[in-house]
Amino acid sequence: MTPINPEVVTRLLTEMEQAVGKLNVLSSLSQDEFLSDSKYYDSAKYNLIVAVESLIDLCNHIIAQKRLGKPEDYGDILRIAGKELTLNADFIKSLEKMAKFRNLIVHLYWKTDNAEVYNILKNNLGDFDKIKKSLQEYLTR
Repeated sequence: MTPINPEVVTRLLTEMEQAVGKLNVLSSLSQDEFLSDSKYYDSAKYNLIVAVESLIDLCNHIIAQKRLGKPEDYGDILRIAGKELTLNADFIKSLEKMAKFRNLIVHLYWKTDNAEVYNILKNNLGDFDKIKKSLQEYLTR
């Protein structure tokens, strides 16, 4: 078993925090304002991708270093890492939905509903803080 690399963790947490910070700024807009200008929803989509990708990379790093298995997809990564981090099943499902939405933005971008992006900004950004706290607790064990 290889130790978790603190430099990798710090870099990825910083990327996630910066993206979530930008998303928090966008979440202060009204829905009408957010939906009226592509610079807002395009920025939100990009920063959601960065935040989710950073989270996935962090989880994948833990899985690889701890030799917890070979995940098949993002859902597997979150389930395996979630179990290791002792996250509850509902929270893991919430993270999986976020990863699926990231895939929608990247691969089926024309089907992305900008109102749903706004909904995520208003209701799900706290998930990133929650997972960050869980990761930090895990890394100090």
